[in-house]
Amino acid sequence: MPVQQPTAHHGVSSSLKFSTFDRALQEYIDKLPKDKHSKQLKFIELCRDTTGVTPQSINDLIQQEEAKHNISGPVRRLFKRITSALADYSAVIGQLVSAQPLPLAIIWGALKVVVESAARCRNMFEVMKDELQALADQIQRITDYEDLYGDSDAMQRYFFCSYTNMIRFWHRVHKECHRSSISTVGQSLTSASTKKLFGIVNDLKRDVEAIAQEASVCQAKLDNIEYTDAQKERAAASKERDIQSAWREKQSAQNYLELCGMIRQFLTPWQAESANSSRHFLNLQNQHPGTCNWLAEDAVFQAWTDTECPVHPILSLSGPLGCGKSVLSSFAIRHVESRAAVAFYFCQFFQPCDSVHELLRLLALQLFNAYFARKLPVDSDLCHQVLCSTTPDQIQTLIRELVMNLTPAYFFFDGLDEAQGPSQTHVAVVLDVLIRLCDEFPGRLRLWCTRRRQMRAVDCYHTCVRPRPHFALEISNHTAADVVRFIQSKFETIRDRFGAAAADGLSEQDQELVAVAENYLVSRAQGNFLWAKLMVQDFDGEDRIEDVFELLRRVVGNQPKELSGIYKSKFCRIKPDDRKVAAKVIAIIAFARRQLCVKEIRDALLQVTTRGKKSASDSDLLKLSITTFLSKYTALIEVDQETSEPGPDSFCRLAHSSVLEFLLENRTVLGEERALQITSYTIADACLVYLARPIYSQLLQKHVQDDGSPMWVDSTDRPMNDHYFAQYSAKYWSRHLEEVEPEKALQTRVASFVESTNFETCIQMQMLWVQGKFDLYSVCGRLCLLRIFPSWFIRPPNPGRKWSAVSKHWENYRTLLHDWRGLLSCGGCHDREVECKHVDHRGEIDRLWWAALGPDHIFSHFHSRYTSFRLIDKAQHTTKFDKDERYEALCWKKQCFTTLRLSQWNWTTHKLIFVCQHWSRGDSSVVPSLEMTQVIETNEAVTNWRLYTKHSVEDSFNLVARPTMFSEDGGLLRIGAQVFSLTDDGRYQPLFLGEPGSSFPSYFEEFSRRDGFISIASRAHTAAEELQMQYRELEGIGADLSRLESFAYSQTGQPVGEDSDDEGEDDEERAFNALSDSESDNDADDEGYESWSEGSTDYGDNDNRIESELDDVLSDESASNTESEQEVEDDIQSTHASEVGHPAGNDEDANSDSSEDPPPLPPSAFIDHIARNSDDEDVLDGSKLTGGLLGDFQHGRPTLSWRNAQQSKNEPQMMLSIFDNSIKSPAKRIFQFSHPLPFMLYASPPAFHPHQPLLAWPLGAGDVLFVDFVAKTYFMRKIRSSAPRTRAVAVKLHFSACGRYLHVASLEAQTNSNIQKRKVKSFEKHSPADSQDLPELQLNLLLLTCRLSLHKTTRCPPVLVHRVKISVGTCKKLSVSRLPITFTWTEQDLYVTHSTPHLRVLRLALFHDANDSVQGHNVLVPRNRTFLPDTAAKRDVYFLPGSNGEETPGSGSRPAVVVVGAETRAGDIALIDKPFEVGFTTAAEVADSVSDGVGARGFLAPPVGCFLTEEDLGGWMRADEEVPVQKGRGVGKFDPRKEKFDPVEDCDVEPYLKFV
Repeated sequence: MPVQQPTAHHGVSSSLKFSTFDRALQEYIDKLPKDKHSKQLKFIELCRDTTGVTPQSINDLIQQEEAKHNISGPVRRLFKRITSALADYSAVIGQLVSAQPLPLAIIWGALKVVVESAARCRNMFEVMKDELQALADQIQRITDYEDLYGDSDAMQRYFFCSYTNMIRFWHRVHKECHRSSISTVGQSLTSASTKKLFGIVNDLKRDVEAIAQEASVCQAKLDNIEYTDAQKERAAASKERDIQSAWREKQSAQNYLELCGMIRQFLTPWQAESANSSRHFLNLQNQHPGTCNWLAEDAVFQAWTDTECPVHPILSLSGPLGCGKSVLSSFAIRHVESRAAVAFYFCQFFQPCDSVHELLRLLALQLFNAYFARKLPVDSDLCHQVLCSTTPDQIQTLIRELVMNLTPAYFFFDGLDEAQGPSQTHVAVVLDVLIRLCDEFPGRLRLWCTRRRQMRAVDCYHTCVRPRPHFALEISNHTAADVVRFIQSKFETIRDRFGAAAADGLSEQDQELVAVAENYLVSRAQGNFLWAKLMVQDFDGEDRIEDVFELLRRVVGNQPKELSGIYKSKFCRIKPDDRKVAAKVIAIIAFARRQLCVKEIRDALLQVTTRGKKSASDSDLLKLSITTFLSKYTALIEVDQETSEPGPDSFCRLAHSSVLEFLLENRTVLGEERALQITSYTIADACLVYLARPIYSQLLQKHVQDDGSPMWVDSTDRPMNDHYFAQYSAKYWSRHLEEVEPEKALQTRVASFVESTNFETCIQMQMLWVQGKFDLYSVCGRLCLLRIFPSWFIRPPNPGRKWSAVSKHWENYRTLLHDWRGLLSCGGCHDREVECKHVDHRGEIDRLWWAALGPDHIFSHFHSRYTSFRLIDKAQHTTKFDKDERYEALCWKKQCFTTLRLSQWNWTTHKLIFVCQHWSRGDSSVVPSLEMTQVIETNEAVTNWRLYTKHSVEDSFNLVARPTMFSEDGGLLRIGAQVFSLTDDGRYQPLFLGEPGSSFPSYFEEFSRRDGFISIASRAHTAAEELQMQYRELEGIGADLSRLESFAYSQTGQPVGEDSDDEGEDDEERAFNALSDSESDNDADDEGYESWSEGSTDYGDNDNRIESELDDVLSDESASNTESEQEVEDDIQSTHASEVGHPAGNDEDANSDSSEDPPPLPPSAFIDHIARNSDDEDVLDGSKLTGGLLGDFQHGRPTLSWRNAQQSKNEPQMMLSIFDNSIKSPAKRIFQFSHPLPFMLYASPPAFHPHQPLLAWPLGAGDVLFVDFVAKTYFMRKIRSSAPRTRAVAVKLHFSACGRYLHVASLEAQTNSNIQKRKVKSFEKHSPADSQDLPELQLNLLLLTCRLSLHKTTRCPPVLVHRVKISVGTCKKLSVSRLPITFTWTEQDLYVTHSTPHLRVLRLALFHDANDSVQGHNVLVPRNRTFLPDTAAKRDVYFLPGSNGEETPGSGSRPAVVVVGAETRAGDIALIDKPFEVGFTTAAEVADSVSDGVGARGFLAPPVGCFLTEEDLGGWMRADEEVPVQKGRGVGKFDPRKEKFDPVEDCDVEPYLKFV
């Protein structure tokens, strides 16, 4: 067969350019003799045919030949050296050839052919060792010039010569080996042959020398090229540095501006800043030229400003009403801002200060602007500090640091008297902060305050300023000259305007009138700017001389002399026909809680005049221009305007605070009729009418714009930006109603509005545009809510009682916020958290489960996108236990829900009454209906109730079992220690377990059943007995606990059979007791215990290979079976079929049994001994789980001292009892097991096999107990943990319905390995308060699917076929009384649901999908986010997957269901510190957790649920929660039985001699 040339049809593109090496190889092959007898051609063909040769395969072949004694050790080492050198040689070939495998195939094939010839010439390689050594040396020399071949054709030609010489060498060796198979070595390997080999090596040596000479030339050329390139690079680098320098300067300036912009954006309180700067700008505009200059020359002012360190840092300025204090403040600000940093705040009655935080941000913003103006450094650290300043204290710190860099700094507070109500308090707090800064930095900070001189005290002044030494300045004497100058300038303007207009100037009579009016105003003004301004302001608006002189005659005539008279005359100028509208306009402006713009006023007026009718758009009010509207319907109103004409966005306000005082005293200034009165009722009525419009009966809808931003529209698709008065009314409607007398009609209107769907839209607006409306606030250490209703609506007045009861509306609103405050308040982030998960869903109020609030709730009929329900009827919800602990339990199945709750607890008679309700579920999204209610009566003695519900005295321990609980299938109910069984009629009846007088535990946590078999399990019953002693001694429970004491559980340590009349059972019991009797271990055998060998014959030694195959499946690696035995291969293939498919397959059981006796005493019988085997480090890594962290064990070998067996009885014991209830009552105990408690597990009940007499129960530390309760045998196996420093907290076992598989879900806690280990020296020193310093626990869930033996199900350990590990979060303290996740098992998936305020459910495949080739696609999550009640974080959350109707034909599709369990007042119980106290916690921890818990006050939320369709979930997508499992460690595999160290029998020791 001819040699295939490296042409296009052999894998090389025809367009590929061949290298020098390619061409030389082709020429070499072409020159070979084409005779079929050509030995050299046959050798090349033989080398080419050996495909898939690698250095590793060559090494393996050498090892095999050495094992067969075909080659010796020295020869093996020579070949390995040659192989290593050829690997480097091959790398050079790979750089020279053009993607064709032929050259490498020949060179490696030749070596393989030679090594395979070793069997025919066993000793020949010994003779040619020198030649092989020389060959290896030359190959290594060739590879030293690897980097130089690609750039020189000559180098490649020399290299090809070495390649051909190497082929010649191997051909000669192969030829000699072929001859040696016919004759002896001496005859075949002659001196001539040796010379030929040396000749080939010498040729190769000459090639190497030629390569070396050529390499020196190539290196010189390369050095010259590199030198030239280096010069070019240096020139380019110099140019680049210049460009980069210029870019950095530009980028630095741009970055500086960006950081400053971010800081300004964060610090700016937009409304307050706008009102504050507008007031300052308006004051400067109103300042008449030549006025206020006296201040700069005043001695007091100079002493305050010009001295380096004034005597007093505070200047208090006072004056009468209207004397120009605000204008003077603006003048002072402008006077000092050129040489100092200035921050100012104008207190304005129409713009109250909302909070201390807002005012501090405003001051910090102005200081930062000064900081920026001085071009002081701004870096990312400063920006980070500012952006993290979210509290008033942090803003104070920022102000303090800015003041230190801006010496001196001036703070101006104007109009302290205008701060009303809460604003007074807020201003007082900020003044106190600034005064303390004045004391801290003398001379660096100065404070200016102004107030009106009046009879009413100004609280913030008298509290903060007056007690401090300060400069005082009374301005009434200084402003008289300025007022005169102002009046004279106005009259001078009149003379100039109209004197020039007349031909002969003003007449003598006119001049006299002007002079008289001027003198009158000068003498009457007395320094009052406001009075003077009102008297002369009408002159500017008149163009006719006759009208001006008419005004002058009115001034000297009957014009009012006081401000109140002037105000009245201004209002009376409004025409009578316009007064009804004017009264509403003026009232809206006067009593608004912030400045309103013109479009807001007109929108509100339009609705209040038309009462929200659809014909409102036809009103004549919309046809008026803004100027006409204001002049026609307003008086004493100022408008902020940037142009000559006011616009829709121009803000309106009263001309002065005294105008508001006048209106409060003269509300009938326009008339006595109610429609003409100017009162606060008008704006309250406007807000209520606006929000009650029919258009708001439907929720606002969100439209996504082209840029991705949301746009909200009403039910007619009109943008909400056109609803100008909507945001104001949504925020302030209740505040305005506070100021209104609560008439009966008004109360009815408010109640109708709150109960309507319009109120839902109002809440939606508050979610979108009102910040902090639903947050919690701490007032004097007490959590409070913002009032969303008027106070008189929250507590309606009751004349006959001192305290009024809270209204149902407020109670229902508090219930709403208790569960849904997080969604309503957008998580409380206030737009400061960039990654806030609530922002995208802001305003989506239909995500609330309104119907789950209950049919009696006033909001339950609101619009919702989900169908929700509440699992409690009205009769039960109205009991007094709504606010008390109800000890509820919940059980769910596909067709029904069952709830249990405590109805009555008589502390005198110790009687307990529970209500059990059965709820049926329809075939679709139909709310569950109550089918049956059962009343269960019991008492404390029978249930041992107090042991489950009350923590111990003297800060001892508290048990973790829930007082009430259903079994997984709902067939059993536990109330305390009493068990109830579900009968055929759907009622729970008491179940009597054990013969009368038999020992039955007074405390147990876990139970399960299958048909007539019932299992009872406890891990903390020994500690419960200690608590019984406390109750018996301190609470005098007496006879009840004495009876329980008589049933004390036997702590013998190992399986104990049930007493019986049959002697055979007595013998069996004695056999079981042999394990706990330390004195009879040599006389009795354990009849119940089975060793590994007895139950492992299904798989035997193949188990390790199955684990290897599993790793290949999980990692998507191709499995290769190198075993030659067909039986083993078939077994592995059958295992694979079960791994990747559905639960199916057959097993063949082998027969090989052996026995092994367990140690006679548990290792815990020895002081300081800790039971460990070789895998314990994987489980705990020398650590124990303590109080939310993994603490350290002491290192070193444990002391092997003898302990009396009697002392071991006080060690914690775990217990399992199995009863048979299928034959007679009471149920007969057929199996009992006890074992030392290694580590506590929580919520880990036993599981029955669906068909076989098999029960599995997790014991702790990875051990799982398997019990054949019919044969009364058992065995224990350990599951390998998934990572070091890991401990299982809970283990859930579940058998598949077919009985072929056991599923294990293990919740593991692992410490962070990067955190330094710390020792917890004592339980008392580690308190819950130290949780801030604890390392975090990483919580993972390990899901295992294990295949059971088909023929030896109860005797053979399961084999791992599938595993998944996922992360479920981190925590510092893990609650063990209520685990953070719940489990829902189906035939193909496990659903893991987290207790979080949003639905977080993970869907884990129970079997590997053979069609899924992507690793890590075993976990799915819903695509859409679903919000849950806030209290779900403290409640159990269950997810019931839906179905599409394929499982049960004709049943139809069913949506998924999310059920949130009842809220409890009991605190979370965390893991504790001492290993022998597992299962308990201190009473102090309980108190700490209760104080932090939800539901500490008010109602406790009942169980609720919600239906979710596939559209609601958005389908399932891949999740990234999966955690890779380390391979080769057998993670999740059941370990084989091992010989354990017995500290008594195996301790044959000799002294250890230490050699130095």
